[in-house]
Amino acid sequence: SESQGRSALAFVNLIFLMFQLKIVDDLKEKTEIECTFFYGDTRYVTTIKDDTGARVLYTQCSDTIKQHVLEKGEPYFAKNIDIAGQDYYGYYIPVEQNGEVVAMIFTGKPSSDLTEAINSFFTFILTVGVIIIIIAVIAIFGIAMGIYQKATEVKYDLNLTYMAQNIVIGENGELLSSEILQRIEDYIT
Repeated sequence: SESQGRSALAFVNLIFLMFQLKIVDDLKEKTEIECTFFYGDTRYVTTIKDDTGARVLYTQCSDTIKQHVLEKGEPYFAKNIDIAGQDYYGYYIPVEQNGEVVAMIFTGKPSSDLTEAINSFFTFILTVGVIIIIIAVIAIFGIAMGIYQKATEVKYDLNLTYMAQNIVIGENGELLSSEILQRIEDYIT
């Protein structure tokens, strides 16, 4: 129909403008996120490149993405999308013109980038956890040594008290004379 023809022409003009202004490249440079503009289910503008460095153009999205975004007009998040042999996590958003979904925008990152970020985060958390455990063990050891030293002092004091009682009272239960006590005191000091 004439309406669809004008929509397609408007979109082609938009794509030409995007190529000229390098909008997608600037977006990727600023956000480090891949960006693709689809007309219908076909990729026309993208930052995604293949192994040779060429842009991945004129490829179609999967039937699932087409159904959700183009037919139902719903945004769609997908994991492990295969684009040019590389897996991506990505989000697709419908683009409407005159109340009709005619295009979509993809933004995403390679799965390997996200896996790497998650692994780095878990490594960091694990390292912090180990450091906290080491600090806790050292603190607990210090507290235990303090308690042990106090217990040893109390035990020593109790032994002295017991010995003093035995000396003062004597073996037969008789009090020692003050003369003997004075000699003991002189000996100790």
